[in-house]
Amino acid sequence: MTKLNLSITGAFMLVSFVFAGCGGSEIVMKPDYSTELITTQRIADSHVKIVKVVDRRNVDSTTIGTGRVGLFEKEVPYRLSVPLTKFVLGVLDSDLVPSPPDSNVSAVVYIDSFDVGAPQSIFTESAKVDVKMNFGIPVSSDSMLYIVTRANEVEETFSHATPLLEPMIYKSVVDCGRQFAATLRKLDLKLSPAKSDTTPRLFASVPGSTPSGTIEAVALAPQAKFYDDFGVGYSVGGKITSEIRIYGDIMTQKDSSNTMTGFGLNLNILSVTNKSAAIKGSFVVYGGNFTLRQFFSESTNSPYLGLQGTLVFGSETIKYPDHQESSFFFGPIVRETLGISFNKRAYLEAGLYECALLGSKMLPSDFGFTCGLTFGI
Repeated sequence: MTKLNLSITGAFMLVSFVFAGCGGSEIVMKPDYSTELITTQRIADSHVKIVKVVDRRNVDSTTIGTGRVGLFEKEVPYRLSVPLTKFVLGVLDSDLVPSPPDSNVSAVVYIDSFDVGAPQSIFTESAKVDVKMNFGIPVSSDSMLYIVTRANEVEETFSHATPLLEPMIYKSVVDCGRQFAATLRKLDLKLSPAKSDTTPRLFASVPGSTPSGTIEAVALAPQAKFYDDFGVGYSVGGKITSEIRIYGDIMTQKDSSNTMTGFGLNLNILSVTNKSAAIKGSFVVYGGNFTLRQFFSESTNSPYLGLQGTLVFGSETIKYPDHQESSFFFGPIVRETLGISFNKRAYLEAGLYECALLGSKMLPSDFGFTCGLTFGI
């Protein structure tokens, strides 16, 4: 280890030791993409531009392992202050310096594992960082090069090992980037440069293939996850004295996207008092939903802005002293809400609604408050 690396590691250890001695419920690492741990390892004219990072781990987007804090070495979550995808992209962007745009090759990074820990033994404590990342480069319209990289760092100490983790985390990502660049140079393939005005397609490799050449692939654009939602809601407003809503949606969310959208069906049971028209009654309406949730972060436990639009239709019969009138109506009910997701298994939200039903004398329009509880099944 060089004198420079020793001084940097020592600084990390001093700051982290003071923090660890105070205890806490978690460790949060704030990235520094200008640190000498990255900049002294830069690969000039790498001819690579990282265009996307995908997290394949089935954990929270900011959690990367565990560390220890306090005099009693309590084990706590080790987190980043940003999603892991953003951290890896920032480190690789600083490490792999692109060439002029016309000669760069676009690459997609898939994070398969990122494990940080500080296991203890009888006399020593270890700092461990194990990272596995795959780099994908399209080489034709239906195939790609798939390069697997791995960094496994281990250091033992007779004192606190947690302060050693931060520089090892930077080093592991940098090492994966350098392995990728070295393999790419060794293969010496003729690759198509990235185009700044287009979004590169993503590909999935065939299991068991090796990165010795091009790999047959299936196009993905990009991958999406599907969720089946079932929920109940309640509304009250100027004319609607109570509304019970039962709905079901099929929702989709693409990789690394904070937007979830879906379609479904809606059944509304309404009690209405229209004082201006001297009409009071109840009816049932049906409709089709469009639902959108815009999450504030990539975490599975995240607040979000919600929008649900329902096109409803039905018929009503109004009885007067000497006659009765029946009419068909249709129109939109729009709900704007603020909600929170609980591991994408439950969603709690509240907000406002507006409706305008053409052909209805009982409920031509209204405005009020709405809330809902949705479960993922």
